[in-house]
Amino acid sequence: MPADCRLIEARDLYVNEALLTGEPYPVEKRAHGSEDAGAATPTNCVFKGSSVISGTARAVVVATGRATRIGAIAGALRKEPPPTAFSLGIRRFGMLLLRLTVSLVVFVLLVNLLFGPTAPRVGSIRARAGSRAHARILADDPYRDACSRRGAHGA
Repeated sequence: MPADCRLIEARDLYVNEALLTGEPYPVEKRAHGSEDAGAATPTNCVFKGSSVISGTARAVVVATGRATRIGAIAGALRKEPPPTAFSLGIRRFGMLLLRLTVSLVVFVLLVNLLFGPTAPRVGSIRARAGSRAHARILADDPYRDACSRRGAHGA
């Protein structure tokens, strides 16, 4: 069916409405059936997306395009789904990390502004101490002289 229609007359009309209701079997439609608003598919209406299996009918178009029932379903699917608890938790955790990072950067900048270049440089002290210790180890190595003599003699 190309639109939502109300039946005026129908003769042995069976319609497949599986797209709307999920029912695998054809449904009989009558011109003078119920038009109950609470029913999923009234018996005197045919809807866009359904197909006629058998019979004949005359109908009046009552809705086209987005105003049809299938159009309403498509509109509902287009809406942004509400955020899940997981996505909300991830967003909150990301904001926590962002706030923590910004506060640490501000803290480090304030410490550098307050104490300036007089603060000790721990990395450079370790490097100097490490190089002295390495030089001391090389000076105490008894095999160092033996290896250098052997290299000097070409043996």
